[in-house]
Amino acid sequence: MSKVKHVMIREWIEDQIHRGTFVEGERLPTEQELMEQFGVSRAPVQQAMRALEHGGVVERRSGAGTFVSGAAIRSNLLNYLRPHRHEAQEHGVHKVLRTRVTAASEIQWCENIFSPSTPVALLDRVKLHTSGKPLVLERTAVNLTLAPAILDQDLEPLNTIPYYSTIGLQLSRVKTQITAELLDVNDASELELDSAVPVVCQHRTVYNDPDTVIESALYFTHPHHLTLEVTQNVSH
Repeated sequence: MSKVKHVMIREWIEDQIHRGTFVEGERLPTEQELMEQFGVSRAPVQQAMRALEHGGVVERRSGAGTFVSGAAIRSNLLNYLRPHRHEAQEHGVHKVLRTRVTAASEIQWCENIFSPSTPVALLDRVKLHTSGKPLVLERTAVNLTLAPAILDQDLEPLNTIPYYSTIGLQLSRVKTQITAELLDVNDASELELDSAVPVVCQHRTVYNDPDTVIESALYFTHPHHLTLEVTQNVSH
C-alpha cells in the first residue's frame, strides 16, 4: 500500500535533515517547489509542513519561508551507552528548578540503587535551547558521602561526571536504561507538554566501584525535539 502524499513529503524532508542535506537554519524548498517535485496539489504539502512544525522539526516564518529548526536534537542512539558521555549534544543553558537533601529511601526511583539511609542531594534542572524551548528535564540524585560539596557548585553549567574526576572519584562503570515514560502534570509542564504525551527517559547510574553508586539520574527528553539514530559502518 502506497503512503499518503503528505506522509511521503514529511518523511522525505525528515530524511534530508537527518542526512545533513538540510541543516539547522537552512531554508527548505517552497511549497510550489515541493508541489512540482512530488506532483501534488498544495494541500498535502501544507499538511506535511504543519506536521513538521508541530513536531518542532521546522519553523515557519511569515513572508520568509520554512526553515530547519534549531531545537531539534539529532543523536546517535549508541551515544546514550557511552560511559563517559557528558558533552552537550545541543546548544543551550540549564535552569535550576530545585535542590534538596534527603535520604535515598525517600526517592522512589532510587529504590535498590542506594542503601536506604544514604544521604543524597537532589538536583532538578531543565535544559533550554537557545531559542528558549525546553529540551530535557534532568533529575539527579548524588551520593553525599562521596560528593559532599555538590550543591556548593555552580549548578547551572555543571556536568557531574567531569566534576567527580576533579574531586578524585573514579568511574568504575555506568549503567544506562532507556524507556518511554509518562510524566506527571508538573513535570510535563516544565517541558511544555501534555502529560498524556510519552517522553524518552534515560536512567543513568554511575558507579565508583562495582557496588558503590555515585549518582543516579533521570533525563526526560522532549519527544518533539529528538531524533534517535544508529549508524553502522559496513566493511566490504
